[in-house]
Amino acid sequence: MANKFSRRKFLYLSAGAASLAGIGYVTRDHWLSMVTPKGTPTAASTPMPTMSPSPSPSDPVISEYGTRLPSEIIYRLRLLSADGPIDENERVLMEFLCDIEARRESFRSYGFEATDSEQYLIDVAADGDRVSDESGKAIQYMRKHLDKCPVELGFIGNSLARTNFDSLKELVSRDDISKVKPDLVFEISRTRDLKNKELTETVFNLYSSHQNAFDDLLAEGKAEGRRQCTALEALAWILLERGKAETEILLKLPRPRMLLVSQAWKKTNISKNYKSERWKDFDEVTDRLTTPQYVERYMQDNNFTYSYTPGELVLTKTAEEIFQYKTGACYDHALFAAYCLKKNGYDAKGMWVRFKMKLGYFSGHVVCIYQDPKDLLYYTIDSHYSNRICGPFMTIREAAEYSCRNQGLQIYSFLDVDLRTGKYVTRFFP
Repeated sequence: MANKFSRRKFLYLSAGAASLAGIGYVTRDHWLSMVTPKGTPTAASTPMPTMSPSPSPSDPVISEYGTRLPSEIIYRLRLLSADGPIDENERVLMEFLCDIEARRESFRSYGFEATDSEQYLIDVAADGDRVSDESGKAIQYMRKHLDKCPVELGFIGNSLARTNFDSLKELVSRDDISKVKPDLVFEISRTRDLKNKELTETVFNLYSSHQNAFDDLLAEGKAEGRRQCTALEALAWILLERGKAETEILLKLPRPRMLLVSQAWKKTNISKNYKSERWKDFDEVTDRLTTPQYVERYMQDNNFTYSYTPGELVLTKTAEEIFQYKTGACYDHALFAAYCLKKNGYDAKGMWVRFKMKLGYFSGHVVCIYQDPKDLLYYTIDSHYSNRICGPFMTIREAAEYSCRNQGLQIYSFLDVDLRTGKYVTRFFP
């Protein structure tokens, strides 16, 4: 009886609903809700999609920044103006975003996308719909030094995480911040082992007495592209274990950078001669290998060995696999070295050379080749010489001829490295 009654009621009310269809969607939904058995899905029960209101040209973000920033950035910034006019801290953020946008090509030349960096900056600097005074002060500091401090480009592109930005906020609030090089401020902000305030205070004190030594530490690699300042990390490891007095002895030596790194990697409990957890993670280790000298030292100290089986598939391993097993053919060693250097801003790649005369069953060889950013000369890292740095060479051809080991150079070509996959882009020898 209940089913029969429901069916009659449904037909009756459906007919009524049909006759009133012109009233509109609201009336239709009302009638159908009366006649539809509970729990039965219908088209009417599916909510209609809602459209976001179109931005008004009078919106202060749109009117002031609509032509200077990408649309996706503008969309996110509109939250900041939702509570009224743009305040001073919000304006500082928006102007700095425009500064980054104006340097889009500079960012791209080091493998960064300006829009990604702008998104990161909004994430760390805007707390919901506001920018705090502390964040505004940190951004103002970044704006002041953007064209003067190459480290900052790498900081924004590689390291703009919330913890690093929070560290930067604390540092720029110091009364003595103007006495410290901006390069050092940015590097302290992104150094994992310098988040401790007491340790940071010690570094500031050391800097005031050993500025030349710190200049040497900060001069490592390519400041614009590197993931961190490894020499500063090494300083932190030694400070944590040996204290200020012994660290100061090392800083007094001429050009202390390589000595600090060697001591930290081989003779601290934090490292345990490469056996600690700080050497287990591929990304952490390759971030740390910011210079050819560090790559050379790491590969030699960890006994990267040569292994090749005639007929094996070539150019198939990833840099991470080579890191894990620490063995492979010449092209594998070259891949790992080139990956580390390219990740840290160098123009580095594999270079394949074909011999005029075969060397046993070998008709060629692969090395890592890079151009030094300071002297603009070419160097190789060659597994034949236990991954030693070879050079300098005036030209690429000179480097290629040297890599042939007196077998004569027939031709050479390059093997580019894809940082996303950790493999060579080219999967065969030309």
